[in-house]
Amino acid sequence: MIWCSADASLSIATPAPAEKQLPLEQNLYCSLEELFVGASKKVKVARRRLNSDGKTSRIEDAVLSVDVKAGWKAGTKITFRGDGNEGVGLVPCTLWCVVCTSVVWTSRWGDGPLTLL
Repeated sequence: MIWCSADASLSIATPAPAEKQLPLEQNLYCSLEELFVGASKKVKVARRRLNSDGKTSRIEDAVLSVDVKAGWKAGTKITFRGDGNEGVGLVPCTLWCVVCTSVVWTSRWGDGPLTLL
């Protein structure tokens, strides 16, 4: 948009800056073995995306792959910039995958009932 000021010089109006959204957090469950050795994990995320008209949105499922490095600890955050929700007049938010440990039960049949180790 070009407009003329009182002193007849041309100025270019800048659009209002887009608002920044809070990051999305998604838990990434790993066993202790996967954190010790390393693994490749996939995370399914439901996120809001803008349609081609730029005004309406839809919910889209995305599968992101994460390479878990050996030695990571619970609480480690993996950042995917711009892979979160989108909105009209909003910057696409960041997606954080937070590493959490999951419990893996092992069992053994003996002469008696099933016992958990």
